Amino acid sequence: LARLLHIGTGMIAALSMAGLAHRWRRPEAGWLSSLFFLTIPVVLYESLNTSTGLEWTLFQMLAFYSLLMALEEPEEGPERRRLWILCGIFAGLAMGTKYPAWMMPFPLGLAFLCAKARQAAP
Repeated sequence: LARLLHIGTGMIAALSMAGLAHRWRRPEAGWLSSLFFLTIPVVLYESLNTSTGLEWTLFQMLAFYSLLMALEEPEEGPERRRLWILCGIFAGLAMGTKYPAWMMPFPLGLAFLCAKARQAAP
């Protein structure tokens, strides 16, 4: 059961990577990025052996995905606030998964401050 959940996490990471690439590039780029991600030998190894590598990848990617969506929102409002909260939740899940993710709030916080400064500038 643990291996099945781990393979599912890898698939969800690949699908969210496809969504990210599809959102900012051509539709073909999404499926190609998923294919490249799933054929990386380390990803294949991690998906067959239960560890926390793919979960960490999933949560970090979802945090940056929600960060990019929040930065793309044109104005401050409930949708942007919801995306910032979602970014923080995914960053916290990544930090709870692996210790190296404790460095993750620094670039996310810097992006948040830059977005606030850009919004405040006339």
